[in-house]
Amino acid sequence: MKKTLIVLYAIMLFVVLTWTIVGIMFPKRISIRIAGSTTVYPLSLKWAEIYMQIYPNVSVEVTAGGSGYGIDAAARGIIDIGASSHPMTPEQKERYPMLKEIPIALDGVAIVLNKKVNKTFKLTLDMAVAIFSGKVRTWEELEELFNVTIDATGDIHVYVRAEASGTTEMLTLWLSSSSDWPYGHGEVINWPNWFIRVEGNYGIASHVKNDPNGIGYVGLAYVTDEFLVAAVQNPSTGEFVFPTIDTVKRACYNVTDVGESIINRNISGAYPIARMLYYIINIEYTKGKTHVLKFLLWVLTDAQVYVKDVGYADISNTTVQEISLEIILELMK
Repeated sequence: MKKTLIVLYAIMLFVVLTWTIVGIMFPKRISIRIAGSTTVYPLSLKWAEIYMQIYPNVSVEVTAGGSGYGIDAAARGIIDIGASSHPMTPEQKERYPMLKEIPIALDGVAIVLNKKVNKTFKLTLDMAVAIFSGKVRTWEELEELFNVTIDATGDIHVYVRAEASGTTEMLTLWLSSSSDWPYGHGEVINWPNWFIRVEGNYGIASHVKNDPNGIGYVGLAYVTDEFLVAAVQNPSTGEFVFPTIDTVKRACYNVTDVGESIINRNISGAYPIARMLYYIINIEYTKGKTHVLKFLLWVLTDAQVYVKDVGYADISNTTVQEISLEIILELMK
């Protein structure tokens, strides 16, 4: 793998230098538009800020809107890059054959609770299914069913996403690994009507930290010490694992396909609710836009050092990075 990456880097260095010389000789103001996943949003903002410092003639415009919006907008050509926190579904791939998904970083979906719920919280798949299906509605019912001790009493206040969400897709994909999960998986779920629906990762984070009975789910970048973060059991290993950059990166070892699931991987120390984060491009629209391809090359190489600053896991020196670089090389031909 290292030899392949060295060759890829050498080719890309030549291409980037060529583009840079052309840019210096013929400077003009150009823009790159990115929209989509609220999970990817803070990472895109970080990259945009740094890239515009390096290349002052480039404007990188970043907005959110959710993974579904990012994929649709990329397909319609109204943005340059869509951002998604999950791979495209078979239906999306059939509807949009011109789209290509490029893994850019790694993330984990964390289960967060208000600090007053308990001092620590170990969460099994069965417990998560009981909570997020509405099978148990009070902390006392959860205690009795699973023989655990919890400080909180009364109703469990479950916070879920109101809009189409890749984070919801990945949580429910993990929950679907239990035969007892009744709702399937997707960006939009028909949650029990007493669940509290809010917008975005930030919305869930804000409500949970202010609700003594609150529980919800967020991307790794939104995890702070303001929450009680659940240690989630990996059904494949039996280990309880906290969502961290290292445990999420461990879940991507030896990935061979951009759409490969890294949920519940049978690897010691791997966080079970892990995922790749994606940029989605329209190859018909992007192939001739060298300034967009140059930005994507930078994202996959030099910009990986900034991923941890935002709270995600980088793909440096992994097969995921190698696969992504090969996609860009193909577009440059």
